[in-house]
Amino acid sequence: TRSFVEQVRGIDSSYIVAGLVDKGLICERGQLDAPGRPVLFGTTDAFLRCFGLNSIEDLPEAELPNPEQMTLKETAAEEAPKTEESTV
Repeated sequence: TRSFVEQVRGIDSSYIVAGLVDKGLICERGQLDAPGRPVLFGTTDAFLRCFGLNSIEDLPEAELPNPEQMTLKETAAEEAPKTEESTV
């Protein structure tokens, strides 16, 4: 999900995710069974070709949080629309 990418990167990733989709490197693969039903993304064959991989298993192991284990509060907070604050 976009919020999972943001959790890993620590910053807003809307633009990055949209760019990867536009380039055909990732695509929608379903929806997470959580509040707001966030979109799940997966890699494409173009991703594998771009990075010279035969399969996704060729990627190095990484210790990443499991999006299925995010608490409902975290998921709802991360999927909520972001608003800008202004000072007067």
